[in-house]
Amino acid sequence: GWRVRALVWAGDATRARAAVSELHPSAVGSGPAVAAEVALARAWVTWLDGDMSGTAENVAAARPAAGGDGSSAAELALLAGSAHRERNQLAKAVSLLDAAHSLASTSSHQVVTALAASELARCHRVAGAHMKALELVVSARAAHADMPPTVEVHLRSTEVKVRLDQGDVAGAQVALRDAPPG
Repeated sequence: GWRVRALVWAGDATRARAAVSELHPSAVGSGPAVAAEVALARAWVTWLDGDMSGTAENVAAARPAAGGDGSSAAELALLAGSAHRERNQLAKAVSLLDAAHSLASTSSHQVVTALAASELARCHRVAGAHMKALELVVSARAAHADMPPTVEVHLRSTEVKVRLDQGDVAGAQVALRDAPPG
């Protein structure tokens, strides 16, 4: 499961899909915890692919049997919140993303903390709270300077959109200048 996450966060969708197909429960064991881990890995791949319906389905499959650790709970809340944000269900999204951000911060999961901040910022942007959105994403980029490519692009993309909403073209260009390709 962690290999799939690393590949997703690195932006390697092809290898992530191949790795998740190797995680079929019958190949790695059985039981609810294994099934939850496979569903969580699939949720990350569908998130990377932009398939929010698939993400929501996999989160629902993972949730009942997921371990009680803060990291898994934070990941599930992040992925579910992302799906709700994509469906414009902002109240549900914000609630889940706040929980993801809090849980990930507590468990020192920097990738999930940064992605939750970026997703929350996207919710605030849609709601018209541009300064709150900008504060979230800029502070997340500053606090988590060494992120995998997909996370870095997500943060910068959110920042650029918020800056452009405010007419800050120069600030958007600065955010893009040092961004990784993509």
